Order: sequence, then C-alpha cells, then structure tokens
Amino acid sequence: MESLKQLKEWFEKNELPKSLQINKAEFIPNTQKTVETLILTLEHNSGNSAYLPYYDQLVEIKEIIINSNYEKKNTIKAKQKAV
Repeated sequence: MESLKQLKEWFEKNELPKSLQINKAEFIPNTQKTVETLILTLEHNSGNSAYLPYYDQLVEIKEIIINSNYEKKNTIKAKQKAV
C-alpha cells in the first residue's frame, strides 16, 4: 500500500489528463482539481479510516492513468513497427 506522500509525489511528477472517465457511471471533468481535493481531504483527516474511500479513489485514478498511457505507448510502437 502506497503512502499518501508517495501518491502525492506521483501526481505532482506526472501529467494528468484534463478529464478522466473512471467507468461508465463516473466521469471526472477536472482531474487536477479532483486529485488536489482528494489529497487535501486526506491530509486534513489523517488517520481517520472513514476517509479510506478517498485514498482508494486516488489509487484508482493513478491506475487508470498508468494503464491508458501504457496502452497509448504500445499502440504508437505497434504503428511504428508496421511502417
């Protein structure tokens, strides 16, 4: 399990998409603002397990970004090989 500090550093170092589709029902129109709000909420409620879903949401956002970037890079590589 990543610490909040590690997650915060990851989000600061990586480019975030402007918006993000989490699943069919969840859409984030402003990814940067959402991530900042989740982090601030967790920092202000440190140690309170009632806020664990906020942490889970950050992890999910990170995983979606990583997977979508990975897929894009592989698609580009595959197209380059085909040429």
